[in-house]
Amino acid sequence: MIGDNFNKNHVFEMYTIEHFVIIFIYLILAVFFAIKTSKNNTLIIRLTIFLAAVYVVLTEIIKIASKFFKGNTFIDMVPMPFCSLFIPGIICSLFKNKHLRRTGYTFMGLGGIVGGFAYIFIPNGSVGSYPIYHLNFIHGVSYHFVMLYIGLLILISKIYIPKLSDFKYYFSFMSLFTIIGIIVHHYYGGNWLFLFNPVGIKILDAILAYNNILYLLIVYIGESVVFFFGCYLLYNLIKKIIKMKIASMQEA
Repeated sequence: MIGDNFNKNHVFEMYTIEHFVIIFIYLILAVFFAIKTSKNNTLIIRLTIFLAAVYVVLTEIIKIASKFFKGNTFIDMVPMPFCSLFIPGIICSLFKNKHLRRTGYTFMGLGGIVGGFAYIFIPNGSVGSYPIYHLNFIHGVSYHFVMLYIGLLILISKIYIPKLSDFKYYFSFMSLFTIIGIIVHHYYGGNWLFLFNPVGIKILDAILAYNNILYLLIVYIGESVVFFFGCYLLYNLIKKIIKMKIASMQEA
């Protein structure tokens, strides 16, 4: 369950009946628990967020430690894809400082929730690479489940209501980690936030082949600007549809 000497035939395949069953369970449970928890008072909800933070931080430390003892390099131990930003995001949400807390909520309620939702549908580092019983598979699915669950929870409970003014928090947050990613790449290599390799996306591969600086700028703007406004518009669209449905049910 821990090592990588598993039978390749046991690797969990994407887009099979089993995969769609897991997608269904994953989404239903995330929505169910988010709605259920949102009915509690603010103190209980914040305690839930704290426990979620403890879980993702501890499991990430364990994962990094296991890679360290296997002799992995720094960049292998801390690859930092987009979803890894959920960890600093949820930590920020625990601070009393209103700006740090708002920064954390903004990432969790917009970027984090989309990352947690998309994870289960597309090939990634654990689903499609390991058997379902492997710790890397279990960690990947549970980590992103927590992302989705907490993102839904803060939106449904209205602890966090997205505003256009939150762009400054999201942009600053993404810019900070983009700068760190560039520095890390300079000294250690790696592909933090996909800033240096599009991981098989053909149009971005073509841009990278043409000009690596142009590619980096496009990814940076996409992750720090386009993503925010896309998520913000999607949130308001879903909110409007729900309001219309409730209004039509009340009229009936």
